[in-house]
Order: sequence, then structure tokens, then C-alpha cells
Amino acid sequence: MLSLVSFTIHVLCTMKVILAILVKLPILHYRHISKTVNV
Repeated sequence: MLSLVSFTIHVLCTMKVILAILVKLPILHYRHISKTVNV
């Protein structure tokens, strides 16, 4: 039971990290492109 709970928590944390990266990457990429175009 404990292993199942810890596994679920681990999966949820991993999903949160992946979602955070997927959300941040396009923003950083867009900023980089806008900076390159402006300069």
C-alpha cells in the first residue's frame, strides 16, 4: 500500500514537472525569438 501511494505521488510530481517544463519552454523560446528579431 505504501509503495503504491509513494508511486502515485512520484508520478504526480513527475507530471507536474513535465507540465511546468512544457509551459515554460514555449515562453522562453518565444522570448528568445522576439529578442533575436528586435536585435
